[in-house]
Amino acid sequence: MSYKGYASKESYQASKKKYYETHKPYIQEWKNGWYQEHREHVIAKSRLNHELNKEDRNDKNCERRRKIKAEVLTHYGKGKLACVRCGFDDLRALSIDHINGGGRQHAREIGQHSGTAMYSWLKKNNYPEGFQTLCGNCQWIKRDENHELSRKG
Repeated sequence: MSYKGYASKESYQASKKKYYETHKPYIQEWKNGWYQEHREHVIAKSRLNHELNKEDRNDKNCERRRKIKAEVLTHYGKGKLACVRCGFDDLRALSIDHINGGGRQHAREIGQHSGTAMYSWLKKNNYPEGFQTLCGNCQWIKRDENHELSRKG
């Protein structure tokens, strides 16, 4: 069965790709010209779309961040989404902990200033060693036991 006059969908797509590569400068020029002519309309439509979908986009971003956090904390929680010290398992109170301290300095060095950015960095760097999953209470207890509270980092 033919697809838009081509032998298959793949051959149609290959033809489109070849055409684009051959005519890329012309296509880019046309796109830029069209955008300049319709710039105000495009911006207005983009702003409207942004406003109309704000809540849905926020929900999706929140779910994406929660998923990354759960994945990283499960890895560093020895396969369980729980504190490695006390077993507490409420995701809202769990976080990543630098086993040997120095978390604030490490975050500065790699340019990560939020929890989500740190979780993404850990995942992207294939889960380096030196981290663990702790609940908020155990993290504060560990800081006190190791005298990490007085350090400025």
